Amino acid sequence: MVDDLRSKLSSRDIIGAFIFIIVLIFFSNMWIEREMKKRVEYPLVVVSRAKAAVIEEETKPVITDNSQEVIKRTRIETGSNYVESVFFVDGQQIAVERVWPNGKVEVTGQIPDGTVKFLNEIDHTYGEEHYKEGRRSGVSQIHTSSGQLLGEVEYKEGKLVKSTEYYPNGQLRFEVDYTDARGEEEAWQYKDFKELGVGKLYYNNGKLKYEWNLTKSDPVGFKKSYNRNGRLRYEEYYDEIGQVTQRNRPLLESEETVENVVAQP
Repeated sequence: MVDDLRSKLSSRDIIGAFIFIIVLIFFSNMWIEREMKKRVEYPLVVVSRAKAAVIEEETKPVITDNSQEVIKRTRIETGSNYVESVFFVDGQQIAVERVWPNGKVEVTGQIPDGTVKFLNEIDHTYGEEHYKEGRRSGVSQIHTSSGQLLGEVEYKEGKLVKSTEYYPNGQLRFEVDYTDARGEEEAWQYKDFKELGVGKLYYNNGKLKYEWNLTKSDPVGFKKSYNRNGRLRYEEYYDEIGQVTQRNRPLLESEETVENVVAQP
C-alpha cells in the first residue's frame, strides 16, 4: 500500500512539474513578445548615424528644393478604385497622391515646387511635369515607352485646361481647351457631358472627325461629327443651360456607306 502511495505521489509530482514547465514557457514567451514589441515601437537600440537618419526620414516628410530630382510613379493598387502616385527624392518616399474617378484628390506628405519626372505604370508613359504649391501647373509633355511624343497637357492650379494627343505618325489626333468650359457652376446640368469646352478629334488622314463647343461665353453650344471625306454626319445644338434645341442628320447612313466605299483606295 505504501508503494502504491509513493507511486501515485511520484506520478502527481511529475504531472505537476510538467504543468509548471508549460506555464513557465508560456509566460516567458509573453514577456519576450512584449519586449520585442517595445523594441519595434521604440527603437532605442544603438544604431549607426546613417541608420538612425533613415529611421528619422521614414517618420517625417522630406522638404526638398528645386536642386533635387523628384520622381513620381503612378499606378493602380489591386482592388482599389483610385489612381495612386508616389513621389520620391533619392529613392526616399516624400508624398502620396490619390485620385478617385469622381475627381476627389487626397495628398499626404509634401510635393515640392518645381519639375517632377513621372513614370506612369498604367499606360507605360513618362515625361516631366511641374508643381506649384502642391498642385500641377504649366505645360507637360507625355512620351510613350519608346520615346515617341504622345501628347501635351497644360494645368493651372491643379486643373486641366488644355490637352493634345498625336497619332504614331505624328499627326494631330485630339485637342481640347477647357479654359472657358461650362460645367463648373452648373455641374449638375453637365454631369453626363464628356465634351465640354472646345474640342476636336481627327481621323488619321488629318480630316476632322468630331468637334464640340460648350463654353460659358457662347450661349449656343454644339456637337458635330463627320465622315472620313469631311461630310457632316450628325449635329446637335444646345442652349445656355445645356438642353438640346436641335438635332440634324444631313448624311443618311446609306449615302455614307456608298461614299466610304468609293473613297477607299
